[in-house]
Amino acid sequence: MPFPLFSNILLLLILVVLFSIAIATLHRWRIGIITIFIWLYLEDIIRRFLPGQPIQVMLIKDVLLFLTYFAFLATLIIAKNKRSFVAWKPPFKTSLLVFGGLCIIQSFNPNLPNLLFAAIGLRSYLWYMALLFLGYYMFLNQKGLIKFCRILVYTSIPLLFIAIAQYMFFDFMSPLIRPFVGAHSFHTFALHPNIKFVPSVFGASSRYASFAFLLFFLGMGLKFYPNNSAKQKFFINISILSAAVGVFISGVKTPMYLLTVGTLVYMFVYKKASLLNVWSQRKAILMPIALLSIILFLIVHFAFKDISLYLRHSQDDLLRRRPATLVTDISFAVKYAGLWGLGTGSRSQGLQYIPEGEEWASRGGPEQKKWGVEGGFAKIWYELGPIGAVI
Repeated sequence: MPFPLFSNILLLLILVVLFSIAIATLHRWRIGIITIFIWLYLEDIIRRFLPGQPIQVMLIKDVLLFLTYFAFLATLIIAKNKRSFVAWKPPFKTSLLVFGGLCIIQSFNPNLPNLLFAAIGLRSYLWYMALLFLGYYMFLNQKGLIKFCRILVYTSIPLLFIAIAQYMFFDFMSPLIRPFVGAHSFHTFALHPNIKFVPSVFGASSRYASFAFLLFFLGMGLKFYPNNSAKQKFFINISILSAAVGVFISGVKTPMYLLTVGTLVYMFVYKKASLLNVWSQRKAILMPIALLSIILFLIVHFAFKDISLYLRHSQDDLLRRRPATLVTDISFAVKYAGLWGLGTGSRSQGLQYIPEGEEWASRGGPEQKKWGVEGGFAKIWYELGPIGAVI
């Protein structure tokens, strides 16, 4: 546990930095986008150093988003040449408007105790959606976009080093290496002392695996960008390898399987990355080697489960348990939600932090309290009813 003086100094420093970022973001909204990406890396590191590891630290991301949205709208309003702004109309605008409209209508569902429930639900469904529009206007040219993507992909290298350090020294006292404690240790090896789940700089191993999965395929896309220098090609290849290893050692099954299947599809479908084309290029020989390595890893993973790094059930149990869980969750949602649902946010994460949230979560007795906070498809059915689930 860090010294209280150090924690107080760190908290004061965070406030000063946030205030400076807020001023800069209001002046140039693109600074806000860059800051949000940086914060995604630092959020859980800072939280580990603070006493009690307060979950409220995650709200800083929402504050940064609000400032960025506000600055973006202000820029549009005061723009001298409004004709230079061409409104982006995404191809999925109709479905987005219908779903967004339903979420807003369900915010006034009479079953909800108060509007704070709806605020939490709208945050889950729509709050981050606007980043699609800001992302469209983020870069003024292709060069800026490619440079940003390269920097993002390169981060897979230090992330892997931290993940390996956590795997080897997970019981070390440094907050950077130790996982979260208590209720915050969900999805980390703190809950499974015999299995080391690696969260890297993130608070959960599943988040690290998902992020490494994204960096892997982003790197695969950059690999075939025609204007890469020899140095850039080298670091992109190392980054792709680092991201893949990060997914494999994270202890999370789904990203590993998706990465394996996705790589196979990518290499057979994408013309520039097809096996025949790659095999004819000596400089790209790493691609088939990577493919063979993945296949070998899967053989070892399934054939020698005693040396596997993964806490996994047998495939037979997986086939029996997962469908049964899905049926149970949907049955629960149908039982309690009725035809119209219980309203936006009625089963969203974070209800325990708002008035009447705890009482609401346990009003159905042990059956309802045992049901998970987030249930995927069943959660949408529970909140928005069968109509929302269909949409």
